[in-house]
Amino acid sequence: MDEEYYVFGCLGVVCLAIFIVVIVVGGSWRTEVTYVPSAAKVVSKQIPFEEDLKARHWAFGLIKGKQPDIQKSLSKYVRSGEEITKLTIITKHTWTDNLLAGFTLFIYCPVTVTVQGTISQASKSSP
Repeated sequence: MDEEYYVFGCLGVVCLAIFIVVIVVGGSWRTEVTYVPSAAKVVSKQIPFEEDLKARHWAFGLIKGKQPDIQKSLSKYVRSGEEITKLTIITKHTWTDNLLAGFTLFIYCPVTVTVQGTISQASKSSP
């Protein structure tokens, strides 16, 4: 009888250790995509921007839920006569995302999507 409690106690400690490691290394699982258009333009006054969005996934991330509208997010920053000169999209599991997934037993698995880049007024360069 005491051996069963010992086994379950050790198993509980191991599970707790794995849970803590997953939470601590949250941001280490990430994907980054960068886009830079052709360099045939002369740019002036570059304005950086950054915004965090949430992508929702369910059942260990196997079922895709509501995804962030990146076009709507970018339209807040780009005005007429301006264009994006660099765009980076980063998807990552932050420690809060992992904590929330752990509390819901991985039924709900959010992912943080960071959209960052620079916007500038561009004009065509003359040859």
